[in-house]
Amino acid sequence: MKMAQEKRWSLKYDCCVECGGKDAKHIARGLCVGCYNAEINEGYRIKQREKYGLTTKKLNYEYLDEEYVKKEKSLEDIAKDINCSRQFVYKQLREFNIPLRTKQKARQLAYDKNKIAYKRVDESGNERLIVCDKIHINENFFSSWSKEMAYVLGVVYTDGSIDPGTKLNPSRKTTVKMPRLSISQKEPELLNKVLKLMNCDAKLYHHKRYISDEGIVAGALYTFSITNEKIYHDLIKIGLTPDKSKTILFPNIPQEYIRHFIRGCWDGDGSVYLESRTGNIGAAYVSGSANFSAMLILELAKAGLSRARIYKKKYRKKLGEEGCSYSIRYRKREDCWKLYRLLYQDVSSDQYLERKYKVFENYFGKLGGMRMSYSDRSKEILRPREMLTFFEKYCKDSNYKITDAAKSKLQVISQILQRDKVFIYAETVKKFFVKATARQAKRISGIENITDEILCIITEYDIPSVNEFGKC
Repeated sequence: MKMAQEKRWSLKYDCCVECGGKDAKHIARGLCVGCYNAEINEGYRIKQREKYGLTTKKLNYEYLDEEYVKKEKSLEDIAKDINCSRQFVYKQLREFNIPLRTKQKARQLAYDKNKIAYKRVDESGNERLIVCDKIHINENFFSSWSKEMAYVLGVVYTDGSIDPGTKLNPSRKTTVKMPRLSISQKEPELLNKVLKLMNCDAKLYHHKRYISDEGIVAGALYTFSITNEKIYHDLIKIGLTPDKSKTILFPNIPQEYIRHFIRGCWDGDGSVYLESRTGNIGAAYVSGSANFSAMLILELAKAGLSRARIYKKKYRKKLGEEGCSYSIRYRKREDCWKLYRLLYQDVSSDQYLERKYKVFENYFGKLGGMRMSYSDRSKEILRPREMLTFFEKYCKDSNYKITDAAKSKLQVISQILQRDKVFIYAETVKKFFVKATARQAKRISGIENITDEILCIITEYDIPSVNEFGKC
């Protein structure tokens, strides 16, 4: 009987050529697992020593001074050129006592070289790569008063917000690190004009309409942000505060710039409209601060407008909380005319929102003089008591005088029209006046000795009846 042949350790070797052992499994080239791994690791260490030995020779003081200091390359760029790690470049800089850049300086260089980029979905729903450029701005814009600065400040007070960031307020719960000014608006026109006035090249970003899990709707908005510590501190000095909506106060502004500030506020939270039922013009302003609304009324009263009333309205905020808004309204044409003149007299088009200005202009006409033009109000619906005012105006323009009895008859006619809910147009009153002059001419045609006084008098007999008014 043949003896069982002993199995060899490997096909070619009886034992490990390095350690002579048979217990560990053969891997390759006559080496067991332990010896094979030791050889591989030693080879790797030799290569690393060769590599970093060359790197160390190249990363000398002269090279780092040229690339890092003079050419302002980043640690990562130098590491790619030398084929080593960023940490090794950092270690060599410390070893040669070369001053490292601050985070602010490093970020500015990254902006200048277009290294900062991210993806964003635009208003059409397409994803595109946004490369962040360094924002250039006039840092002293809010340091001194001007009509441009006052206007932009009004926009900031309504549609803007400031955040100190964690740098100035470490306990604040925010993702913002540096002090920042942000302005958001539904219309890009206003934001573009603000950026131009500030000599700023910040980009506008569009946020689509959003509905949260709690059912809170955030409308579509255009926005831009400016990270600048000096601008933040200048706004704080003027009186603006973070989270300002409820606590905002009217700032202390030189008298010559108040109307520009109010125009900025009105472009932000104000409105100008034509009433659907009557076609008359109206203006309104809404704020979250009762104090700000009261001071705004006071400043407008100084400009000649009526003392408006503050209307308080409660509304439901997120998470079941309640908030309040405070609005003021002007519905008299005289007040709206004065507001129109206050906001837009001698103001260039780059300092107001075109849409709101056009409502005023289409109603009153262009600001050519300092008084309201009656000719521009021919299509306007009048109140009954204004019928006599317009009739007297047409009489005066045509060198007529009206007797007290004729005035009384006109007042009776206006009361009847009001009772019957008949609209009184300025154009209709003018036609009514023409009929009165025709009746007056017919009345005096039978008089033999007509004097200048008789020619210029309109009596109660010359005033047409209320039925004839409806035919005008």
